[in-house]
Amino acid sequence: MKVKTIAVLLVASVIFQGIVAADYENADEQSLDSNEKTVLYVSLNGDDENDGTENSPFKTLTKARDTIRELKNENRLAPGGAVVYIREGRYGVSEGLQLTEIDSGSQNAPIVYRNYPGEKVMFVGGATIDADKFTRVNDESVLERIVDKTARSRVVYADLYAMGFDSLPEQPWPGTYSYWDTMPGITGKYEPSAWAPELIMNDEALTVARYPNDGYMYIESVIEAGAYPSLWSLGEDDDRYIKPEDRMPTPFTVTVDDKRVANWINAKDALLSGNFKYSWASQTVPLASVDPAKKSITSKYPSYFSVAANQYFYIYNLIEEIDSPGEYFVDRSTGKLYLYPPESGISTAIYTTLDTYMFELSNTSYITIKGIDMSYMRCGAVNMSNAKNCEVVGCDLSYTSKVAVKVKGSENRVYDCYIHNVSNGINLSGGDFETLTESKNVAENNDIEKADRISNTYSPGIYFSGVGNYVLHNKVHDAAHDLIQFSGNENVIAFNEIYDGCMHTDDMGAIYTGRDLTNRGNKILHNYIHDIGDVSAGDYGVQGIFLDDYWSAATMRGNVFENITGGAVKFSGSYNDVSNNLFINCKKAAGLLNRSASYGNDSNQVKQLRDPLAEKPYIYNDIWLEKYPTIANVVDEDGNVDMCNGIVAKNNVLYNTPIFNVSSDIAKKAEIEKNIQFESDPGFYDIEKGVYLLKEDSVVYEKLPDFEPILFTRMGTYSDRAIARVKMAYVLCFDSPYIMKQGMVLKNSMIALKKFNGKAYIPIRTAIETAGGELEFDSETKQITMSAQSSIVTFTDGSRTEVNLNGDTVSLKNPIENIDFTNYISAEDFADMFGKQLTVNDKLVVISDYENLFIDGVDDGLLRYLYEQLTVY
Repeated sequence: MKVKTIAVLLVASVIFQGIVAADYENADEQSLDSNEKTVLYVSLNGDDENDGTENSPFKTLTKARDTIRELKNENRLAPGGAVVYIREGRYGVSEGLQLTEIDSGSQNAPIVYRNYPGEKVMFVGGATIDADKFTRVNDESVLERIVDKTARSRVVYADLYAMGFDSLPEQPWPGTYSYWDTMPGITGKYEPSAWAPELIMNDEALTVARYPNDGYMYIESVIEAGAYPSLWSLGEDDDRYIKPEDRMPTPFTVTVDDKRVANWINAKDALLSGNFKYSWASQTVPLASVDPAKKSITSKYPSYFSVAANQYFYIYNLIEEIDSPGEYFVDRSTGKLYLYPPESGISTAIYTTLDTYMFELSNTSYITIKGIDMSYMRCGAVNMSNAKNCEVVGCDLSYTSKVAVKVKGSENRVYDCYIHNVSNGINLSGGDFETLTESKNVAENNDIEKADRISNTYSPGIYFSGVGNYVLHNKVHDAAHDLIQFSGNENVIAFNEIYDGCMHTDDMGAIYTGRDLTNRGNKILHNYIHDIGDVSAGDYGVQGIFLDDYWSAATMRGNVFENITGGAVKFSGSYNDVSNNLFINCKKAAGLLNRSASYGNDSNQVKQLRDPLAEKPYIYNDIWLEKYPTIANVVDEDGNVDMCNGIVAKNNVLYNTPIFNVSSDIAKKAEIEKNIQFESDPGFYDIEKGVYLLKEDSVVYEKLPDFEPILFTRMGTYSDRAIARVKMAYVLCFDSPYIMKQGMVLKNSMIALKKFNGKAYIPIRTAIETAGGELEFDSETKQITMSAQSSIVTFTDGSRTEVNLNGDTVSLKNPIENIDFTNYISAEDFADMFGKQLTVNDKLVVISDYENLFIDGVDDGLLRYLYEQLTVY
């Protein structure tokens, strides 16, 4: 039996077909009682005058941080770094933790801030409002403004100014196109550093009063389209150019078929939020006035792209529309917070006050934040700036109003987190464009859903930019618009599950990028992209992958596309390769090949593509020309853009999906071949259950001999789809009392694995229990018998080099070891004797009945995941 050894990543390893992963090697944290680390404790019941020990914990993280600084300055920090354990509880946070270069750790001595193992820790960025602070509203002038008569008898209020809230920021204007510096009177509104405070009750963010309560109003007609500010950025050589003196911020006026507008005459702070011209362009603008007779609504400022009939919006931040349990409104002039109590009743509330990130890391290295829940932040949870080898691991992040985790630097990791109900999930950036040096930042094994709660366009679960970022084995889902968005070079999106995206939009993709001729070398590999788009809205529909406006030189291989309401893939640029993919029940396999070669060659389109080239002279240096030789001809002598050249689309399998429809001008230049359509099951492992592995005897391999197997069971998070492979295996870890049995992590009563002479050894009792067998010991003869499946092994206690296997004497490859009255057998010999398959690295031993349980490189991340599940740290 062959023993398969998988090397643990130290600096980088190939994960598949040339993908290079970053350094994931964790610090050697093996015991709560390790004397090699400085261990400090923080507790709700602590005191910053304490010494920070387990029995005398600190009160705050700030004190723990400052203590580590002092120890470092005095050379008294343990050689293995420091761990700050946060004991169980819900911590109200009034200020975030600032970490700078002096707070850094090192590779062998990291600084870790984490929950105490097995205990739930939650940081809440707000102040409490006790239930008894809410009083019934008796002011008739207020009650008369509330439209719903039932609500009038139920609304309560709390006086925020009386409780000491001295600042009540106004509601900002969310939306991708809500802010622009060229608009008179609006400069400075762009991207506030923190959002307006929110009201939280029963661990739910309540709703600022709005109409309608769900969905939208639709524009019936346009009386005044208003200004078209997006045109103000055009240059003088464009026919649509508008001189600065003629740029008037004319508002829009529209009508709606709803007499409810009559109630909004006195709504002074109301905001209109929606998609006024395009479904992919959300915006918020203040309300100026309404005309009840015309049922018209006039904005205070114009919409960025103007407005159009049949587009949609809602109105919010007005006391008139408190008509549903859980809605509230803050009158900033009086400081009163009005609330229609939730159906569960009034309880202690949280009013979010923290206007900075919970953890702010600047110029730091080797800092880990692990196992901490962070919720209800006016800003975000973790912000890394110029960080290296820092990580956020195993955290639950929710209800942030800015990016939940923002990473800028190199070799940082966001791993195994649950991120939900936020405004953008993870943002990675780093690397050097001039030298094409990779950042090696990684987002891996995260579950991200509903990352667009503030703005319903361009609020992806993951956004990354720069060079060499890696997005691996995540689950990203539930969004009105895109789910993953990126820019830059040599980035990798691989082994993710991406679904339920683009549910209320048009002309968009679940994975989206576009409009840069220099961004090349990106790879989208082995992803399961499914159920994208509720309906194929508008003229363009939605896509699984959309490389918009000339995006070039991307590789898309090994992906599974299922139930895409538009095209599974769409692009118009050059040198894009879409090969060896699986398309299932898609409206189109590709909208990518049908654009005319002359598409978009108006002066403004070409100008937007050409102008940035002058700002990037390095694209013609030796590094770039060697990596991307076609970049030399990106624009020819006549100023024409290189497009629709070098396209490859081959070896694709289409099941219940139309075959590629290729326009004649592109067909002359593209390599489009060996794409096969099936109307019946081509040999999936289980089509009814959606298991799209192809059986070995699938007709696909007959018709396409070069078709590479689809790695379907390896797509998604390790804790979800991918971990199914180890549910029938047993995973043991060196120096840990835990094992994984049938996918569950259990405390092992026996001693952990050991290493002798570089070999993995297992306590004999643990080994036979792992194999599902029995162990007998005869106290008189000192004979030990192990039996499992068809194998019976006997030997005498004290024997070291030979055993009896089914009646035959067998010499062991490695001697049995006895330490502290416990017999150990080598994992290699045990697997041989009982017909098991073995995977060994320097952290794990995996015993199973299956060969090739792991693929070198591809499953390194899964092995790391198993290790982290089984270790204390």
